[in-house]
Amino acid sequence: MDPYLLFHLLSHALLGAVISYCFLPRDTWKNLMICLCSGVLCGIIPDIFGDRSVAPLSHSILFTPFLALGIAYLTKLFYKKTSFKLIWGSSILSGHLFLDYMGHDLPAFYPFSDKSYIMGAITLGDRWMWFP
Repeated sequence: MDPYLLFHLLSHALLGAVISYCFLPRDTWKNLMICLCSGVLCGIIPDIFGDRSVAPLSHSILFTPFLALGIAYLTKLFYKKTSFKLIWGSSILSGHLFLDYMGHDLPAFYPFSDKSYIMGAITLGDRWMWFP
């Protein structure tokens, strides 16, 4: 596997897990694992459908909530007492698009605009980004 792709996916997975950890219940060991797995899946789901150049729709802020809806539904099957709005909200906030925006160009409003946005604050996929 390409090291750039590996660290790119790990960055998204880690940020998704951290955001999910902040919002979802983690009172038991089972809930902690569900919380982290849901966050990791939400963090990498747009890249599962393809790179932003291959599948720009999966990296659009207009389509990402629908990707998160499926993961939120699966997570809700395990969290019986947690509200679906909280689960879906944390799934949407998984950070994938923000991290992409910080690291490389992002077709944020894809079907309506082909313009890409970039902050250029980090080099996403660089293994040295993990060692500040």
